[in-house]
Amino acid sequence: MLVLSMRRGETTTITAPDGSRISAVILNNDLSSQEIRLGFDAPKEYLILRDELFRRLLDTLHYTPIFRLSCGVAPTQLIAAESERLACEHYQSLYPKSFDIQVQGVDSRYRHPDYMALETCWLRKGKLPVAVAESPVG
Repeated sequence: MLVLSMRRGETTTITAPDGSRISAVILNNDLSSQEIRLGFDAPKEYLILRDELFRRLLDTLHYTPIFRLSCGVAPTQLIAAESERLACEHYQSLYPKSFDIQVQGVDSRYRHPDYMALETCWLRKGKLPVAVAESPVG
């Protein structure tokens, strides 16, 4: 862990391997207060959440059923939804010409190769249902 001492108005820049940058700036450093204010400037594709919100969202996803939906004319999707019916409705909204939809519950969510993508989608959207295309096996 890198620990920095900074003064009001000073900025720290974090550069990702792809070259994108996040800047954090100290907005106040009132020693009489129990809190500091940080400002973040990051590309839109970066998700910045307070830790308590991050944990609450992950807990919600943890208790939400995940379904694998497929049919002959549309890609297979992993969908987190409150029920199988809502997962099917969401799939049909994504693929209106889908019919004969096959639905399977996903039991081993943490071992599924696309779970992290579903988790990221959930963290960005913050409401159900969320869906990601299942990666081809092989």
